[in-house]
Amino acid sequence: MGPKFTLKDARLVYAPFLKVSVDQIDNSNFKKSHRHLFTDVGTSVSNRPGRPARVYKLAYLFP
Repeated sequence: MGPKFTLKDARLVYAPFLKVSVDQIDNSNFKKSHRHLFTDVGTSVSNRPGRPARVYKLAYLFP
């Protein structure tokens, strides 16, 4: 995962730690429960048909 990523990219990294497939992680719940870790970059990527995916970066958590 690079400095900028989509929520699916983040779920792909997170899934092995939960020992589940990426499809078993609900996108909406994942976004709500991990919102404090990501900052919306304000752009989107369109790799597939449908709504373009939002792009995020890791949030700076510690001062």
